[in-house]
Amino acid sequence: MEDLRNSRSDELDPENMEDGDYMKTGDLAATLVRSGNKICMAVLEITGFQYLKEKVARTIAALDDLENLDKQIKISGQIIGLHKSSPSSWEWTKNYLSLNGDSQHQKLTHCQFVLEIPSFLAHPLAASIVAKPTSGSSQDTLYPTWKLASTDLHAVLNSLWESLEPETEKIIGNVELLPMINNSGSLPYYNHSNDETLFVENLPECLIP
Repeated sequence: MEDLRNSRSDELDPENMEDGDYMKTGDLAATLVRSGNKICMAVLEITGFQYLKEKVARTIAALDDLENLDKQIKISGQIIGLHKSSPSSWEWTKNYLSLNGDSQHQKLTHCQFVLEIPSFLAHPLAASIVAKPTSGSSQDTLYPTWKLASTDLHAVLNSLWESLEPETEKIIGNVELLPMINNSGSLPYYNHSNDETLFVENLPECLIP
């Protein structure tokens, strides 16, 4: 974000900005969740990494550790809202999605927005940072936001689904590991035509949440 503020460029490429062997707080990662009768993608902004038997969450973790089932690492994060800014890309709405769609009628709490998942269920995302004008302001007043390529998100969705081994008997147990989100009005994400997208299509009936 500081690079964006100090740069005249409208968009920054994430490549080579950080060592690719690590994930850190503030990075984006995708995971699968159960929402309504669908299994869909949710994009998380990472808030911490909880290692087994450690009381304090870490702010950075090696990818090798995160992929190691024996490490039993938990990733915490907040689901970000996305809107289809163009046929080829998505942008962060600057909002976070509650885990319970009814939370707007309740007192907002930390647990209603922070999701915790096993690290092996997360897939790192390479997002760009793009400068957008604030609502009702001139082009001179810009704020930074995340931008994600649509093709990347669909590829990651397919990869996450394949990692659950859908062609084997393991799929039933693996799907049970996915968190349940009670916010079907926001997840799955919606495209330009206000149709649900970024969810697993042709889901076997035995797997419908």
